[in-house]
Amino acid sequence: MNDSGPRLYAGGEHPWTRGTVTDEEMLIIGGGYRCGTTSLFSYLAGHPEISPSLIKEPGFFFSLRLHQNPSPYPPGHEVWAYRSMFRKRGARVLMEGTSNYLNDPGCAARIARALPRAKVVLLLREPVARLVSWYKFLRLQNQLPPGMAFEEWIRSQLADTQPTVERPYAMQAVDHCRYAPYVAEFLSVLGADRVLPVWFDDLKRAPQAVMERICRFAGIRADYYADFTFPAQNESMKIVRPRLFGAYRKLHRALTRALSPWPRLQHEFKVQLFGVLEPKLLPLFTGPADPVDVSPALRQLLQHHFSSDIAPLRELTGSEAPWQASYPAR
Repeated sequence: MNDSGPRLYAGGEHPWTRGTVTDEEMLIIGGGYRCGTTSLFSYLAGHPEISPSLIKEPGFFFSLRLHQNPSPYPPGHEVWAYRSMFRKRGARVLMEGTSNYLNDPGCAARIARALPRAKVVLLLREPVARLVSWYKFLRLQNQLPPGMAFEEWIRSQLADTQPTVERPYAMQAVDHCRYAPYVAEFLSVLGADRVLPVWFDDLKRAPQAVMERICRFAGIRADYYADFTFPAQNESMKIVRPRLFGAYRKLHRALTRALSPWPRLQHEFKVQLFGVLEPKLLPLFTGPADPVDVSPALRQLLQHHFSSDIAPLRELTGSEAPWQASYPAR
């Protein structure tokens, strides 16, 4: 498996900064993974009061990034590099969207220390649909053993007795869909006035109403969305031109290495590549992902597994999960 790198850690210390990164207003789309964070980011990015990061998922507070070797940020210049991604002039609120933040131990504390005026939106999606989408994405990224079927992937996680943070990241997905403990951590650390849980299903069904709610939370004008259209983003894909895709990846790795003597220049190259160029190139390599069959027995097993999360979520969010009716009461 390709997902055998460093494990997440529960500590709240941030090795790149002990103090404040910025005291400007900040909106963070903090997750969850495959829950519509890319769509929400794109809806907000054009708002005149928002300055979005050029890379949608900078991952500055995500613990796997903090221990990645080589570092995704130029050593000794991490705070500068992170701040440099927000470039829209005249905007009042900075914004980034790293979906992994929701499930990352200690992430809420790192954000609280470094961003004293940050507010966080947490997107939550019906667990079975989220797992299907996650499985497709892991297949796209080649992060699962060849031929591993969806049911095998799920049952392997359900049978694993290791603590979640000690497993390869691709095998933490089921536990990450048990939302209540993660939402509770963010609410406890940041407070209810700085954390907004949002149902993915509501964003998909009634996006304008959800955007108005998010605008009130962020303190920005909602009238920008009066005549807005809300296209879905980041649909599940698969590689359909592997040779072309492989050549592209080989080229960008070579260019990144060539720029290593100049860390700031290398960082700017990465920002332009991943934030500007790659989203335009991906359609050349990808096509719609193959459908994933979820047997009735497996769906029932998962719904029962996650049903104990319904009541705590209701208490934490103050509203019913849209998928509650299809889950057995516990």
